[in-house]
Amino acid sequence: MLPDAKLQFVGFVKGLDNLRDAEVNAWQASKGENVTISFSVKNEGKTIIEANTTRVYVDMGTSRMGSNNSLTVGNAMAKGGTSNTLGLQIQVPKDAPNGETEVMLH
Repeated sequence: MLPDAKLQFVGFVKGLDNLRDAEVNAWQASKGENVTISFSVKNEGKTIIEANTTRVYVDMGTSRMGSNNSLTVGNAMAKGGTSNTLGLQIQVPKDAPNGETEVMLH
């Protein structure tokens, strides 16, 4: 059987020290500011997912609003529901245009 990792609880939080705070689905950021994305990766499969084998990608809607980024899940996840809450920071460029962008995790 193959591992089955799923993303859940995706949102924005105040900072990396606030990963377990309530997430929000939208965030207003100023130019030059860091934006912190909080998410949980859960193993819903029937096999162990080894450490450093799962990668979460953050895809910004446009590079003018921030750079794409990724994070490797450093912990192994036991079968049947083990999860990890993690965070990733993206910096909004100082010359970013005013407006909105989509942020996708996969």
